[in-house]
Amino acid sequence: IDHQYTTYFHPFQTDKQFLLNRLAEHNIQFIQYRDIMTMVIPSDQYYKFNSSALDDRNYEGINYAVQLLRKYPCSTIYVAAFSDNVGDQGRYYRLTHQRAESMITFLWAHGIYADNLRPAGFASMYPIADNSTVRGSAMNRRIELQWTTQPDETQGMVDRH
Repeated sequence: IDHQYTTYFHPFQTDKQFLLNRLAEHNIQFIQYRDIMTMVIPSDQYYKFNSSALDDRNYEGINYAVQLLRKYPCSTIYVAAFSDNVGDQGRYYRLTHQRAESMITFLWAHGIYADNLRPAGFASMYPIADNSTVRGSAMNRRIELQWTTQPDETQGMVDRH
């Protein structure tokens, strides 16, 4: 069996702690503060260099993220992409927006309701580390998926009028 698709064929392994462990193994950080949950995905690992295309060699980690997101089917999921501050910021605004859009496309293609997904590209705004170091710049190149444990009751409802 191709290891890349192993997670897809094991839907019974969707216990939250199991998924959090798998995310950590794939370098995806999970943070929960009260009812707000965030996954931080390093762009350098999950996107092709200087591109908005996802690196298909790392789909397994994102597949675990999808399984976790499926536990909150009525939540709005904000997909924010960030870059470091090295280079042309106008180009990085476009690239981060395109990366957020490509992540949304992946999530939608894997069963996350499209109306629940909100993309945004922020370029080098909101750094989480010092851009003057190689490690800090790498940490700032990231995707954040954020949602709440309290479902948005307006999402996924059919208009009955």
